Amino acid sequence: MSTVVPICCGGLDISDIIADLPARKTHFPIKYLGLPLTMGWLRRVDFQTLVDKTAAKLNRWNGRNLNYAGRLTLVKSALTSQAIYFLSALRAPKAILKDIDAKLKRFLWVGTDELTGSKCKVNWVRAVRSKKNGGLGTLPLVRFARALRLKWLWRAWSPEDKPWIGTELPCNNIDLLLFADDGTTMTIGKGKKIGLWNCAWVQGRSPRDIAPSIFKISRRKDIMLDEALTNNTWISDIVLQHPSFSANHFVEFIQLWTVVQQVQLRQDVHDEITWKFTESKQYSASSTYHAQFLGAIATNFNELIWSAWVPPRCKLIIQLACNPKQDLDGG
Repeated sequence: MSTVVPICCGGLDISDIIADLPARKTHFPIKYLGLPLTMGWLRRVDFQTLVDKTAAKLNRWNGRNLNYAGRLTLVKSALTSQAIYFLSALRAPKAILKDIDAKLKRFLWVGTDELTGSKCKVNWVRAVRSKKNGGLGTLPLVRFARALRLKWLWRAWSPEDKPWIGTELPCNNIDLLLFADDGTTMTIGKGKKIGLWNCAWVQGRSPRDIAPSIFKISRRKDIMLDEALTNNTWISDIVLQHPSFSANHFVEFIQLWTVVQQVQLRQDVHDEITWKFTESKQYSASSTYHAQFLGAIATNFNELIWSAWVPPRCKLIIQLACNPKQDLDGG
């Protein structure tokens, strides 16, 4: 049977309204298409299903009877479509991701829940790196989840109107900075989708980086460029009477004012965005995932070890030998 969940329906007799519908009234929290939905913040318990299903995929096997290569294969396969589905739509608490990481780590190194530091062959931070960065190719869940979430920020730039545009997205401040400052190049059109402060529209830099002191004392930090330029609203938003105002604020203001004065909005052109990490300039979760490892030490292990014609167990032993535990911190 279908259900009806009233939202902002105070003063209405919902039972009377749905009397002729083959549906029953319910309330939040609910599950929709397998995802937990609520009017407030999702709790840790709401994500327990994801932890349990991941653990269930591993518990079907007797880890003690498998070698490291076999357990590594199962650890990689445990994060299947179920995890991708959850992490794409919802921002899971770090505690949940740590719980899943802990279960994967225990299964990989000992095949059971009994794990001590002495049984860890390689630091888990190193293990979850890509093979070309000296890791075992498993997924660091925090970075993997971020790569999945950022697609919402990209889709928000689509010229097509969608019902969810303007609602809160499952992205945190780090996601926004990676997207706006590091991942995208923006071309100004109408200025309706470009944030004055948080988008990198000034030769690849955002105004919050050009004038960080002014940003801190500005009232509206999420104002769009078109509104900010209308009657110089961005200037009136600055709290000039702020107790921290100094000569440095004045210098930053002049620098930013010089940049803003050169902006010419084009009302017949949509704002445009391109993604820096793909040749097509279109967003992809894969490129975002790998971009988070830029600056990490690259190795030739992928070609030298993992592409060799030897049994998987031998590959893993050689890989572990090339990453001595004493050179790393903890398990």
